[in-house]
Parts: sequence; C-alpha cells; structure tokens
Amino acid sequence: MSWRRWKMADILLEPLPTQWAGKPIDPDFRPMVRFNGQFIRLPDESQMPELARQTMRQFYRVPVPPEEEVDAFKALVEFYTAGPQEAGDRPGSSRTEELALDYVTDGPAIVAAFQQAYGIDLTRARLHWWRFKALMSNLPEETQLAKIIGFRTADLTQFQGEERERRAELKERFALPAALRKGGGRIVTLQDRNEAFAARFRR
Repeated sequence: MSWRRWKMADILLEPLPTQWAGKPIDPDFRPMVRFNGQFIRLPDESQMPELARQTMRQFYRVPVPPEEEVDAFKALVEFYTAGPQEAGDRPGSSRTEELALDYVTDGPAIVAAFQQAYGIDLTRARLHWWRFKALMSNLPEETQLAKIIGFRTADLTQFQGEERERRAELKERFALPAALRKGGGRIVTLQDRNEAFAARFRR
C-alpha cells in the first residue's frame, strides 16, 4: 500500500484529503487527538496492537482486512504526522525531547484557546486534523494555552535571581503529570511503536 506525502504548503494549495491510502477516512481531529492521548500513556508495546486497531476503526470509514492492518496503520501514522506540525504532534517524537502539551491534561485550555482566538467551539465543530494542527501552531501568545506552553518550555538558565525563581515556580505549577515528563515515563518514539506493532505480524 502506498500513500501520498503532503507538505505544509499543500494546506493552502489543495483540498484537504478525505481519503488516505485509497480508503475513505474520518479526517476530524478527534480520532488523532484520542490516539495521541492514549499512545503516550501506553505502559508497553503489548497494548499497541489494540490501540492501533481501535484507532483504525475510528479513522477508516471501511473495515481494514487483517492482512492489510500493518500497511493501514503505517498510512494512519503518516496522516497523523503529515501536514502542519505543532506542539501536540510531538509526544514520543524524540527520545530526548520533553513534552510541551498533552491533549488530555490541556483539553480545557485548548477548547478555551480556540474559542478565544478563532471563535471555534471545539466541543461542537468538526475540523480536519491538519487544519486543527495549523490553528494550534499559530495560537496568539495572549491565549492561556500559549502561555502555559511557554512556561513549560522556558530555559531557566536564561534567567537569574527573582525572575528565575518566578519562572521556575510557573514551570512547576503548569507542569504536565510526572509520568509524562522527561524521565518520568516510558514514552518511546512513534516509529518504535509502529515497528513494534508490525513486528507482531512477523512472528
């Protein structure tokens, strides 16, 4: 199975895809957000096949035959990572990169930010995943979500004295759950988990 690779510029030039890898899909942000939240919380690879199948059932509008599951999941991952990149796209993307955003923890702040910045009610609206990512990556600095991400990613070595103490307090106050912080959990790369899923069909 093959699929088309998209670049960021395509969001301006071509219709956003509603088919992927030759199959009709649900391009709404919800299946991808749910996948992200569950993926970074997987305790080990043994639960990856069930998560993959669950996400494929939500993403593809037609059942995926068992013999196509591996290729279909690879295509799903390609859709997930294609298009504009934003902070929520990165969990598990690097072995050393610390998470800046978690859709579960930050759900209320995300809803509030979209309402404030774009007048979009995410509890009701349907948004293509790539459009959702484009909007997320360009949230105005005055939104609380943008400020929270800034607190989490602040390099404290750039500050001194009382300002450093203040920044450190904000970084801790708005930190993600300990299990999702660097060194606090077993978050591996999406590629690793993808390969682990595929490996189960080679045994």
